[in-house]
Amino acid sequence: EVDIFKIDIEGHEYNVFDDFFADDFLPFRQIQVELHNPKRNARFHSQMRRHGYVITHKEPNYAYFDKNQELAFLRLSRNFFKDVLPDPHVIP
Repeated sequence: EVDIFKIDIEGHEYNVFDDFFADDFLPFRQIQVELHNPKRNARFHSQMRRHGYVITHKEPNYAYFDKNQELAFLRLSRNFFKDVLPDPHVIP
């Protein structure tokens, strides 16, 4: 298990995480990531939630405020979500 994983690869993070999600390989307790494509963010957030992650920090990127999001996620125990109602904003 990796305690903290930080990634900022200028838009390629989606491809990396698509592979992680497909392989169900997310050995990270915390993830810090900068997202670069607003059109792909909703799906990314849904996948993170499905894998047990919640946003713990959101930082504006003042240079590219309209496009980029700098976020930190924390993986919670899958049991944490068992009694939580489904989020209507999560894309299946």
